[in-house]
Parts: sequence; structure tokens; C-alpha cells
Amino acid sequence: GINAEYGGVHILSMNHTFALLLVLAISASLVSAQTLFDQLSQPGFSFFLASASRYPNIVSILQGTTNYSVFAPTNGAFPNGTFILDLNTINYHIIPGSPNTTVLTQIRIYPTLLNLDNYGTQYMKLYNSRLGQLLANGIVTVATPASNGVLYTIDSFLPLPSDAMTVLSRYPVFSKLVTVLNKLNLTIPEGSTLFAPTNAALDEIPSIEANPTSYGTLLSWHVSPNTVIYSTNVTDGSTIDLSTLTSLQLQIKSTGGTIYLNNTIVIDEDDDLLTYQGVIHGILHVVTPPPESLLSVLNLTSLLSALERTGLLPTVAAGDLTIFAPTNQAFDDLKQNGTVDRSVLLYHVVPGKRFINNNYNATPEILTTALTLQSGTPQVLVAAEGEVNDALVFLSNQVGLNIVVNIIDDVLPTPVPASATLVARPDFTYLIKAATAYGLDSALDQPNITIFAPSDPTWLSNLPYGYTDFLFATANTDSRTKAIQLIKNHVVPALLYSPEIAVGNTTLNTLEGDTIVVTKNNNGVFVNNVPIYDPNIVASNAVIHAINGFVFPKNFNISTLQLLPFINCTVFADYIQKNGLTKEVSGNVTIFVVQDANIKKDVGEQLNQVSALKSIIIPEYLSELENNKRYQTLQDKITIRRDGTRYYLEYETKARTNAKFLKHTFAYPTQQGSIIVLDQPLLDVEEDKSISPGIIALIVIIIIVIVVAAIGVIIWKRKKVPYESVK
Repeated sequence: GINAEYGGVHILSMNHTFALLLVLAISASLVSAQTLFDQLSQPGFSFFLASASRYPNIVSILQGTTNYSVFAPTNGAFPNGTFILDLNTINYHIIPGSPNTTVLTQIRIYPTLLNLDNYGTQYMKLYNSRLGQLLANGIVTVATPASNGVLYTIDSFLPLPSDAMTVLSRYPVFSKLVTVLNKLNLTIPEGSTLFAPTNAALDEIPSIEANPTSYGTLLSWHVSPNTVIYSTNVTDGSTIDLSTLTSLQLQIKSTGGTIYLNNTIVIDEDDDLLTYQGVIHGILHVVTPPPESLLSVLNLTSLLSALERTGLLPTVAAGDLTIFAPTNQAFDDLKQNGTVDRSVLLYHVVPGKRFINNNYNATPEILTTALTLQSGTPQVLVAAEGEVNDALVFLSNQVGLNIVVNIIDDVLPTPVPASATLVARPDFTYLIKAATAYGLDSALDQPNITIFAPSDPTWLSNLPYGYTDFLFATANTDSRTKAIQLIKNHVVPALLYSPEIAVGNTTLNTLEGDTIVVTKNNNGVFVNNVPIYDPNIVASNAVIHAINGFVFPKNFNISTLQLLPFINCTVFADYIQKNGLTKEVSGNVTIFVVQDANIKKDVGEQLNQVSALKSIIIPEYLSELENNKRYQTLQDKITIRRDGTRYYLEYETKARTNAKFLKHTFAYPTQQGSIIVLDQPLLDVEEDKSISPGIIALIVIIIIVIVVAAIGVIIWKRKKVPYESVK
């Protein structure tokens, strides 16, 4: 039984053995005609008698004619003989009546004289040890008959009953239960029976110590308030029904001398642990109600009704299962948009008992459900960071007889193909637009694939200027080829959920026929160094990992000449082709261009020349331009100076020209070309030495002022006109 785990029987300590034997020898020489008081007057009990004599009612009991059983500590139990027992302690050592303990074959519970305010009568437990010793609350006793009862000699005090937590704390076998109860701050009511799972029993629920707050309901099923049931109350063949703190019904019955809780859990009849609140029975398994009772107690009545309506309740009751159970409110919200059918319910059921880790930093768990589609593909749930799919798990791992229930705040829709899954999300509109435009929906919906899905910000911000327009130019053959290559390179023909990815680098083949590298480390999961920001999005045929970047094929490249029309530089593209400079801009080059709207007709005529075009092509790739650095173009040497947003080009023998910087883009991803878009052309022109009309006008005004002033001075000197008049 469990009693062996509690620490076995109490054996007399050596330092008290001599004193107890001495008392027994003296007692044996006396006749039972002596009263309890007479027997206690012997030298071995003087300290106990001194304490008892302080209370007249106790003296009356010891000297009276009514039978009592007194459990008297010998003098050796008193430290230095100075300890005086109070009335409560003495009352707890006295039982009304004198039970026949010589034929005691099983545990017996007897009321003592101790009656505590608010807690009532306190009890003592008498039973025989496996060595044949009579034990009182685990302490060895020896009985001596008296004329008015029985004197039981003990070598230590009977400790007063404690609260349930204190009693449980005395036994290492209940250490896990004590830890969980402390964390839950669960109070055991007065007058209760507690069925206490041992450490081995709680090990059936692996996450109970890590997440104790999820198990308040479970542990409340182990407390029956307002009822104290000792093992002696359960006679062979009898049945006792009990209610728990959550109204779950328990049943105790005795069959063939064995006491059972709910027909399966054995209660050792030697294991009544007394508390001033009631009694504790140790059990080797947790209380697990049948599925129907569990769902009712957890107030999941809508789910229970749906299981009955679809004929799935017998299935749920038949084998070990894990259920993700939507609340009644979740079912009510769904009624506005549809009903729950059998397939939806099966998607909430996972074969086997699975205890999920509801911590926010836990590794995602991939759970295969009972739902299998016509294609034969089992459907999965992803439990991660307190959610399953997109539903919040707010109460986890509630244990029933054959099920584990996790309560969620939404009804989980059955998965749909990847293309429909992506359409339903707000962050993949560009990917879906491209897949639809190039007929790749079927590629996304083929069975058992992994999709690394670029988000909308990737298309809008992570690509160089002009690339998105290029990839969506469906009438352009180059655009179609490149877009199909790009999308297919994000699809792997195998299911790969993030927990299944090995730490380090893993090489995978794509539908494009290329290879990509998935990296898993302490910083996350990356594909070709692009981070996955939302992993394990479930589709019926695929798993989708959202990424903020592109996974380019190795042979993917958009040349400078291909890109120019998509940054509104068609005129430049035409000039380059007409003047036979296609080869010159196809390698590692940097080119200064102007958008079509900023090219005037006369300027265009100057640009449409080989020399003018060569003057704006630097035959090397420059990610950025350095100030005051000289570069060699295909035509001349130039020095580029930059002041804020403006570029100034100084040719060796020509005048300085300038233009405002607008955009900088690249031929991508190999970055063979660097394209700098300016607001006006950088032309190779002769220096203009003429004086502007504005300067001429200023010179004329200055001359007139000087002449008028001179005339005024002459007149003033000749005619002596007052200065003010001259002025």
C-alpha cells in the first residue's frame, strides 16, 4: 500500500526503550482493579499526571467509573521534565470508551475528547503494524487494563491534528502535490475528504508542475467538501457517493475488502491521514472522469451536443484522445456563419493523450488530427505560444478517463488548399496575384509541399526599383519566365514543419530544380539567409512559412537593359540598342539614365549618339558613388562630385554639368548593373562663355547711377545750388 511510501511504521527509539519497559514491568505487577489515575500515579507517568491534575474534569475522568482510553506519554517524552501539557493536548490523548484492541484487524478511527472551534471533534487512528504492534497515529503503544478503561503507554506525544498542507508536507511522496497546491493557493475546506495523488500519480500529467494554474479544476475533483469519509465508514459491499468542489460526482465502494474510488483507483485502508479539517486518502492515480462528465463539468455543453448530434460521442469515449474544445461562446459565434459538421469536429481531435506545453517560448508541436481528407493526407494542428492554429488555448491539459481536453476560444475551420489559405491572409496579395497571373495555382495546391511565402512588404520594399513592375508584366516573355522561376523556387516538394528542421544547415530541392539552404539556430529559422517570421501556417496540402525576402534561383538575373523600360527609361533602352551598345551595358557597369518624361527633344538628339552614351557608362559595378573620385567612362575620364542630392560631373576638357539624384537601382540579384536615375541628362557639352542677360542689365543700371551722380556734382559746384536741391 501507499503507507510503505509514507515511511513505514514507527519503531520505539532506543533512548526511550528502557523507560517504557520499566513502566510495563511495574504495570504487570498490578491488578486491573486500579483506576487510570492509580496507574498514572506510578513513577513512570509523573510528568503526564502532573499536567492532567491541573484540570479537574480530567481528574474526574481518571478517577471515575466510566470507561476511557488514555494514551499516556512516559516521563522520557518530556524534555528535562519541565514541559507542561495544555488541555487541548491532554484531551487529544483520551478516547471515550475502551475499544478491544487485542483483536484489531484493520484501521479504526476513534473520536477523542478534543473539540476544536470551527473544526469539531478530532479523531485518532488505531491500527496494527505489519510487525503486530498497536499504533496510535503511527506511535507504538502497549495496553494495560484499568478498572475504568485502558491505559496505553506511549514514548512520545501524539501531535495535535494539523491542516492538510502541513500533514501532506510530512510525507515526501506528496511533495509534488504540495508544490502545485501552494502555487494554486487552493484551500482545503473544513470538514473535507482529500484524495491526494502521490508523486507517481502526478507524473501521469507531465506539465502539471510547470503549468499548475491549468490544473485547478483537476485538483478540485480530488476534494469532497462537507463530508469526512474514513476507510472505516466504507463497509464491504457498500457504496458512498460524493460531490467535489466542482460538482463532479465521485463514488467510493468496497468490494472483497478492497476500497475503490470511481471503480478503478484503490484506496489503501491503512492510509487515513488525519487533519483538523478532515481526512486525507493517498491515491496512486489522479481522478479522471469519463469524457461526458468531464465536458459537462468544464461547461463545454455545446461541444458535447455537437458530438452527440454527429454520432462521435462513442468514438470519444472509446480510446485515448486529445480534444481541443471550443467554448460555448465560440459555437454561438459560429452559428451566424454556419454549422459544425463531423469533419470540423474530427479536426479538433488528436489520437492519443497529448499534454501540450502552453509556455510562450516552447517549441511548436505538430499534432496529427483524426481528420483525413479524400486525398489521404492527414490534417494537422500547430500548437505554439499558447495557441493552436490561430485559436487561444486558455485552459490546457484537463484530464479525463481517456481524454485530455484543451479549451480554446474559437472553432477551428478545416484546412483548405494553399492557394485559398494564402488568399485568406492579408499579407500575401502579391504572391497570389503573381501565381494567378502565371497559372501557378495548381503548383501551390499539389499535395505534401512546403511553401516559403514572400510577404507583401517583400514585393513592395525589398526589391530594387522597377522589379515588381517587371515581374508583373505578364505580356513580356522575359517577365513571365523570370516570375515563374522565382515563384517555383519558393516551393519544396515535401512537408517540412519548423520543429522537424534540424539545427544547422539543411539543403532542399525546389520545384524550380534549384537547391536552397534552410538554417536553424538560436536566432530562428532562415531560408537562404531570409528569416521566417510566421512559421507553420496550415493548409490542407501544405505547410506555409511566411518570409520577408525572396529566395532567388541561382540562374536568376534581370539585366540592365531588361530593367530600363520598367523604370520609365524606354528612350535610353532604345538609344542603347540603336547605337549598338547592348554588350557594353550587359556586364558589370554603372549607367546614368534619365526617365522618359525628363528628356526634351533637343536633348534627346544629343543623347542619341555613341559618344554621348559612352560618356554616361562606367565599365564597373558601383553600389554607390564616392565623392571627388575620378572614374573612367567608355568615352572620357570624369570626376563625380556630390552635394546633397545633386551630382556634378567634371570632364577633363569640358564644362561641369549637374543633375539631381532621383533613384538608384540594380540589375538583381547578381548585381551586374548599377543604374542611377537623374532628373536631367549628364551631357558632354562645350563651355558657354556668353554673359547672361541678367548680368548685362545689372551693369547698365550701375552705369546710369554713376552718370547721374556725376552730373549732380558738377551743377552744384557751378551754380552754388543748395545741396538739398541738388539732391
